[in-house]
Amino acid sequence: MRRTIVKSCQIFLIFLKEKYKIIRQYVLCLLVVCFIHCQQTSFHEDIPLPPEAKVDVVTETAHGIVINDPYRYMENLKDSYVIDWMRAQNDYARKVFSKILGRDDLEARIKEIEESIPAHIGNFRQKGNRFFYLKETKEDEIAKLYFRDGLHGEETLLVDPMTFGGKAGESFAINYYEPSWDGTKVAIGISCGGSEDAVLRFISVDSRKVYHEEIDRARFGLPAWHPDGSSVFYLRLRQMEEGEPPHMINIDSEVYWHLLGSDPKNDIRVLSRKHCPELEMQASDFPAVVIFQGIEYLFGLVLAGAQKEFSVYMAPISSLGSTKIPWVPVFKESHKIVGFNVFNNQIYCLTYKGAPRFKLIRTSLEEPNFEAPETIIPESSAILNTFTLAQDGLYAEAMEAGLSKILRLSWEDTETIEDVTLPFEGAAGLENAVISEMGVFFTLQSWIQSIAYFRYDPVEKKVIRTGLKPAGPHDSPEGMTSREVLVESHDGTMVPLSIVHHEQIKYDGKNPVLLTGYGAYGISMNPRFNPNMLAWIEKGGMWAVAHVRGGGEYGDDWHRAGQKKNKPNSWKDFIACAEYLIEEGYTEPKKLAALGVSAGGITIGRAMTERPDLFKAVCIAVGDLNSTRAHLMPSGPANYPEFGNPENPEEFRYLLEMDSYQNVKDEVEYPAVLLMTGLNDPKISAWMPSKMAARLLAASISRDPILLRVDFKGGHGTQNTKAQNIEATTDALAFCLWQLGVF
Repeated sequence: MRRTIVKSCQIFLIFLKEKYKIIRQYVLCLLVVCFIHCQQTSFHEDIPLPPEAKVDVVTETAHGIVINDPYRYMENLKDSYVIDWMRAQNDYARKVFSKILGRDDLEARIKEIEESIPAHIGNFRQKGNRFFYLKETKEDEIAKLYFRDGLHGEETLLVDPMTFGGKAGESFAINYYEPSWDGTKVAIGISCGGSEDAVLRFISVDSRKVYHEEIDRARFGLPAWHPDGSSVFYLRLRQMEEGEPPHMINIDSEVYWHLLGSDPKNDIRVLSRKHCPELEMQASDFPAVVIFQGIEYLFGLVLAGAQKEFSVYMAPISSLGSTKIPWVPVFKESHKIVGFNVFNNQIYCLTYKGAPRFKLIRTSLEEPNFEAPETIIPESSAILNTFTLAQDGLYAEAMEAGLSKILRLSWEDTETIEDVTLPFEGAAGLENAVISEMGVFFTLQSWIQSIAYFRYDPVEKKVIRTGLKPAGPHDSPEGMTSREVLVESHDGTMVPLSIVHHEQIKYDGKNPVLLTGYGAYGISMNPRFNPNMLAWIEKGGMWAVAHVRGGGEYGDDWHRAGQKKNKPNSWKDFIACAEYLIEEGYTEPKKLAALGVSAGGITIGRAMTERPDLFKAVCIAVGDLNSTRAHLMPSGPANYPEFGNPENPEEFRYLLEMDSYQNVKDEVEYPAVLLMTGLNDPKISAWMPSKMAARLLAASISRDPILLRVDFKGGHGTQNTKAQNIEATTDALAFCLWQLGVF
């Protein structure tokens, strides 16, 4: 079609060459327009469009507000029509991806980068002189569990989830694991197909014997070993009844006590709302048991879903087996404690009560006084994030201006706070410390420096690189640079923005920029090395991270400023960062893409619906996009503290404001959009991105594509295989590069 139009226009121009110059100019313009049109449409002309989603409007009134929902039926993922429509959309998306000229080369480069990484290491644990960790080598599709006797001892494979799962043709992943105190046994949760529906199993480390029992409904598990290694405490979800809605699965979960080698049917319930009324639990709360080395008490935690503060009770370990465990309160939610540890009959707590940037306190375990506790590390300009205890002292991690500090307090002198000198500037993570051993293990990384594992030796007072993660060729890419700036948001608040790019890039307003943001749960977007972004930067792109309100970059106040009624600050901060990148000459709207994941879908989805003119492309993976219906997902009730309860009239209005699906308007030129989901996602159900795709396809009047990508063997992404991750990353980056004019 394009060739015919171009040829006809050329012949006509020759005929008019001398006499009709004005008309000739007009036809020349027409030729250009036709050519551009063909460039835009010919990309899809050989790909049949998938069927439009049927419209079946459900109208209801909630708290006096009329809600119209044209695709409510998609919430039934057992409906064959819905699944067939999702498959058709995914097939179409796959065909479009296959036509993007640079996609295959990009995938090859991402694979090359990934295969150059000797290994990914995570979930490091120390039990005595035995070390455990998850490791994924370049030959692996999923992380496996290894151990060593001694840090530099021989590495031994303990669990390969692909073979441990027991079903050929399925992918399995390790959700969690916990070694016993002496390191001779491991409790491990294995899930299938990205579902995160873990089955709890047990294995002997020395003999590799796998115990016969399999405990299902252990998605979170939270296993805690009895000090003698004979038994385990674990969290189990309720048994769902036929026809119950999905959101009921996390209601009234309970903690059980399991004797290793016995039938799980005989496990004893030790913590639950129905059987422990003194714990003042709500139906949506999660209970857990924690045990500390050398402490003769059980600690019962009551976790209010996504809420960061929690309550703690304790009871003597010796009371196990009695008719009634005598739980007594230690501290309540009102004390605003977000982390605790116990040593030498003292309880140490991280709290934001009277300290929005957090402080560390301690009090007696036997006679706790949380109204007037001793302050060990006071609030400062740095955000105190976490702490751990070792034989020699207490270690804490704090962050200021995007950079971490590791603080140390010796047990001999808790009045003096020491700074551990770090090998380079970046974000540190306290990885492991045990009360029976000296020092602390920690990780360190930056935007442009790969993660590495270190140990601090308090005797020598030096940091030692462990070599646990082998060095790779892309650990510190040459020519990469990062900068931190502050951006004024809609209300005058200064929002941090991190920008990563090659040092030779020009600020000419023409750079492809991928801007991402999150803004929920008080989670900070700390400096993190992402080797896959090297493939983006090699294409001349910039990567920017907007530290929007709702995160934890400036402590509790920053979190609350992007929560519930304040949630609009999250996407308004993101919009301000996008405008800054344009105004300062980094990019322009047709070169700007936005990326969001999970709860970041609220931030990106609403930035797009509020300012569709600001972005050329938007990619949202497993995103929360229909917040007024989020309570129906399995994770729904747990998120009430963060986003709001739809049963509350005031909070329903907050949810409606943050609901991207409900804020899509008809006859609007929306940017190109790629929505990504996994059918087995237990956190953001696949119907949510699907409804958003259907709504945008019907509403947008731009010529830009709206694609729905569905991984029918995937979930929320955390349990993906390497192949799944590479394909998903390639599709997302290729889509954005295509739309920004690079491909």
